[in-house]
Amino acid sequence: MINVSARFSGPIGFANGGWIGGLLAANTTHEPPMVTLRKPIPLETDFDYDGETLTLEDTVLAEVATGEFTYPVPAAVDVRAAMAAEAASPVQANDNYGQCLVCGVERPDGFGLKPGPVQGRPDTVACTWRPGRTSPPLPPQQVVASVWGALDCPGAWTTDLINQPMLLGRMTVRVLTSPDLSADADATYVVVGHREGASGRKVYTTTALYTDTGELLAHAEATWITVTAHPRSRE
Repeated sequence: MINVSARFSGPIGFANGGWIGGLLAANTTHEPPMVTLRKPIPLETDFDYDGETLTLEDTVLAEVATGEFTYPVPAAVDVRAAMAAEAASPVQANDNYGQCLVCGVERPDGFGLKPGPVQGRPDTVACTWRPGRTSPPLPPQQVVASVWGALDCPGAWTTDLINQPMLLGRMTVRVLTSPDLSADADATYVVVGHREGASGRKVYTTTALYTDTGELLAHAEATWITVTAHPRSRE
């Protein structure tokens, strides 16, 4: 059984794609896990999950399989450059993203990520992440979901997300070392995102999570689907 509480929302009324992907990945034997989201995932709802398929009654919402990586891992960005990128971030309060768990600027209990363009590296964004400062603290038993969440939104912000909204369609993640989520930790991590290309409505991105000394902790590849407007929950 899987249930996503209201705190872990992405687009209004639905679960953050990276977060739900991480919840599924943490409970599967596939390695590396590739999560395909078939439909927006409602919040505060009990779903059936057998390690491969997430369902609500007879509707398939997500599927998990063994993935593979196609693109190089984005190279590390140092903390100073990541902070400079944040200062130029396009992330802002708006109807689509203001309440997002990961990049929502209106969320005092969120991740607070503000990806911005990295000088001298086209199609690349970066930002810092300080999970120990998140209040209330992120649940330590859900560290995989937290990593997937942190690797989610920076990929989307490699595009003009304000004028061309997108939804996460598929994500493959390899976690090498888990970050410290504890409230007494003051570690600074760096998330890097790169736009790899596009085909029709699909946009392909890569993201990576590094320590402040440049050690790779996790990396991801994602496929995004452009939409005319984000779906809204009826709740």
